[in-house]
Amino acid sequence: MTSTSSAGRAETTAGRLQREIMTRYPDNFMMYADMFAMGCLLHLQGQHKAGLKLIDQVRRALPTTGHKTYFADLLEALPGNELRFASEIQAHSEVNDLLELARRQQTSPAYTGRPAPSGLAQVTEVHTRGAQFNCPHCRTQIDGWQADPRGREDTCDRCHQQFYIAPDATVIFD
Repeated sequence: MTSTSSAGRAETTAGRLQREIMTRYPDNFMMYADMFAMGCLLHLQGQHKAGLKLIDQVRRALPTTGHKTYFADLLEALPGNELRFASEIQAHSEVNDLLELARRQQTSPAYTGRPAPSGLAQVTEVHTRGAQFNCPHCRTQIDGWQADPRGREDTCDRCHQQFYIAPDATVIFD
């Protein structure tokens, strides 16, 4: 499906794919939606071949009649639209959480989006000790988070008050 952008150009969306999969495979919709969204995420992260392979698996599940041009347009528009396409397909919330993390990383001032300089080994995984912060009510230190807690709700074990961790909370590495 295409919509018209503010510049008057046709804009490709993943909405048509979402509807087509839901119509043809209602029992397996989430599997295909997750596969497409993960393909978009991998592509966004520079794993183009792996991302395109997952997206192609979704394409192969659909009949070729009437979809060949649409998929060609979708793939042509993929660079720079990975997060939008993945959002439009309506994958599981866990997959959407990964996409939100990728979006945050891209908008972070520290994110450069550039490949490692030639000849330098690249670190692809950084381990930290779990996140910790103080309860905004009783100031008790809360730890045990093994993932980025921003944008989440929790309850203090000591005072039993609920609180929300701001999505743009500053992360400090000690």
